[in-house]
This record gives sequence, C-alpha cells and structure tokens, in this order.
Amino acid sequence: MTAHEVHFPDLFSWGTSTSAYQIEGGNTNSDWWRFERTDGTTVVERCDDACDSWHGYEEDLDNVEWTLGYRPKFGIVAVDRVSFERNLKPSATWYANATRNFFTTT
Repeated sequence: MTAHEVHFPDLFSWGTSTSAYQIEGGNTNSDWWRFERTDGTTVVERCDDACDSWHGYEEDLDNVEWTLGYRPKFGIVAVDRVSFERNLKPSATWYANATRNFFTTT
C-alpha cells in the first residue's frame, strides 16, 4: 500500500479517542483485569493503575475546553436535539470518499 496525498476541507477538525481500560487504571471489574492475571496469559505488562485518568478526568476536560472550546463537532452524524433524528454530516461523505480513494488508488 502506498501513501497518497490527502487534502482536508478548510473547516476539518481532528478529534481524539482513547481506550478507557488502558488509561483509567484500577478497573478490577473488567474482563481485561482478569485476563492480565490469568496463569499463562500472553500479556507482557499489566495495566494496573495505568495513567489513572479516572481521577484526573476534570483536568482532561479543562484541557479540552482551553484548547478547543466547547464545539459539538464530534462524529460524522448530526443528531437533532429536539427530534433525535440522525443525519449524516457533510464530513461523512468526504470521509467515505477519502477512504474509498485511498484504498482503491494505486
């Protein structure tokens, strides 16, 4: 697979995501917690307290607020807050085309 130059729309906004178990830590009520401690596990390093973001979530939200402000731009589907109707945002079409072109262009 080769890399292709991709141009993002002017108002495109990057987002972030994370894995709760890997950053929260201390989640003893989890399949992964048990799996890490099972004899013969393939896990090389246990999560244990991880980054402990469970106790630092308020700071994380403050950082998002100061960096980006509160903007309802997450996802590719817009939800009408009155009717709860779901509609694709223009970014959904752009994303579909970009990924389709990336994987089909040689």
